[in-house]
Amino acid sequence: MIGYIKLYRQLFENPDYFRERFSRIQAWIDLLLLANYEDGYIFVRGIRVEVKRGQLAKSLDYLAERWKWSKHTVLNYLKELETALQIALQRQNSISLITIVNYEKFQGADDDFSEQTALQNALQNAPQTKEKGSKTQKENNKEEKEKKKDNNKLLSKKCQRPSTDAPIEERKQWLVESMKEADNGLPKLMLNEFYLYWTETTPGGTKMRFELEKTWITSRRLARWYNNNQDKKWNK
Repeated sequence: MIGYIKLYRQLFENPDYFRERFSRIQAWIDLLLLANYEDGYIFVRGIRVEVKRGQLAKSLDYLAERWKWSKHTVLNYLKELETALQIALQRQNSISLITIVNYEKFQGADDDFSEQTALQNALQNAPQTKEKGSKTQKENNKEEKEKKKDNNKLLSKKCQRPSTDAPIEERKQWLVESMKEADNGLPKLMLNEFYLYWTETTPGGTKMRFELEKTWITSRRLARWYNNNQDKKWNK
């Protein structure tokens, strides 16, 4: 199916919009609708917080009530989106400042709808879940836990950072591969700058900058880098 539709924020006024508990894809689309269309600001406990285009500043309690989720479920979902490089998450006082990565791809000007549209992009980039068939919720939860445990073991083994005793080129290649896995259409110039910064070696040339960090998750580092450098006009 091709073509597109536009989603207007007046959709919030429809009583059916909030009638039932949100699904994951509804929550993702809701974030897109809640994001600022232009730069602005809000005051939180008397402190001015800048909210740029493509960002939203909401508390976990607000989203939990809006989506009919628990606060814990909201936080886990946002962390999943951050790991997938769909958002960048930053805590400020009692709110979460959420940045939609590649917001322009979803909410560009009318002329930007020639290939894909906001709704199509939203659906394609929403976290995917498998159909559960006729299994009970208890069976589904158990199966999901076992699957998550196995995935974490595989991911931990695959993403384990090489020892500093390994050749430096091998360690650099590990960073490159982890960046490829984490990349979700991020600007190439930004990725290059990220790589050059973190592969800078110590004076003795034995370790690189990223190897001096106690913990390292490339996807989260990339998301934070992107969020902290949004004043730059990255060319893709």
